[in-house]
Amino acid sequence: CQSGAWKNAGTGNIQVVSATATAWRFPSTTAWCPAGKKVIGGGATCNTPGGSIWLVQSSPMGDNGWGGTCDTTQKQDASIIVYASCL
Repeated sequence: CQSGAWKNAGTGNIQVVSATATAWRFPSTTAWCPAGKKVIGGGATCNTPGGSIWLVQSSPMGDNGWGGTCDTTQKQDASIIVYASCL
């Protein structure tokens, strides 16, 4: 990794981008690839100050983004970070 971009053997540069959101109980967001790049993978992580939280959705959003949604049974704010690998 150099300056936030992974070097791929002869086929281009992989760039990992992220997006963060905080919301009451159901945080959701999408990490979008820069113009001209396509999403090749991704993932998400959920955080809460206490109680249970789980990832309910982590999937491609078209051909240039990765989306994620979390859920917590607690009546509180929770956060999500979504990552997209772009080539």
